[in-house]
Amino acid sequence: MKNLVCILPLLAAGIAWSQDPGDRITVPFSDPSRPHTLKVHLINGGITVKGYEGKDAIIETRGGQSGEHERRHVPRGAEGMKRIDNVAMGLTAEEEDNVLTIGARPGRDADLTIQVPVNTSLKLSCINGGDIVVDNIAGEIEVNNTNGGVKLTNVSGSVIAHALNKNVIVKLNKITPDKSMSFSSLNGDVDVTLPGDAKARIKLKTDNGEIYSDFDVKMEPDACFENADFLNQGLTAATPRHLDEFVSAASKFLVGPKDLVFQENKSHVVDKNGNPAKW
Repeated sequence: MKNLVCILPLLAAGIAWSQDPGDRITVPFSDPSRPHTLKVHLINGGITVKGYEGKDAIIETRGGQSGEHERRHVPRGAEGMKRIDNVAMGLTAEEEDNVLTIGARPGRDADLTIQVPVNTSLKLSCINGGDIVVDNIAGEIEVNNTNGGVKLTNVSGSVIAHALNKNVIVKLNKITPDKSMSFSSLNGDVDVTLPGDAKARIKLKTDNGEIYSDFDVKMEPDACFENADFLNQGLTAATPRHLDEFVSAASKFLVGPKDLVFQENKSHVVDKNGNPAKW
């Protein structure tokens, strides 16, 4: 089943679209009993997604910050004239096989608030003009914001969240076992809250800041051996060392690359039955 809704930019002349009052539309999913997916991409504007107990997607739209700027700015040659605003936001919403895809026409700033069933996977992206906010969602969540922040609260499942220039805040109630997650920001802070009983292998890195945790984090140092010891004693008898043993207080290496042997991570290659491959 495929549903397509297009809210075209119509002049304010009393032409009405079949939608709820106040720039609000409702889009049903093909099969409410199956998992849902929501995909939204905006050039200008912000996205807010809230989970609720209904079956349909409810989309509300309003003009964003750049829209206000457009109304204040009068182009040369139009001084003294009255601007005629569009009543619609140039929004498109297409649903097919329980996947709802939403977008806005280029050049139009629109902040979207979308209500979807709680068990909905998300793929959201923004470039300019707003934050991505998600609450009360369970599923696979992927969000990417270039010039705005990311805030996910009361969510469950797996998360990939990136904000280039602002903060990433994620509060997870439950995580999906054996599912990789990623949280990153180049110029903002990353604040992640995991369930108290969560057990995970975590890789942390910062280029311009500090890392704090109230979890009992057990660091796994880079395992290595001194080359001479490794050659003389062999793998089973050589003394395991940590890389930080060979780094000075001034963050300079005390040995050269030829002096150390590193231990590789365990292989994650599996056979056709999903069992660890044997070489």
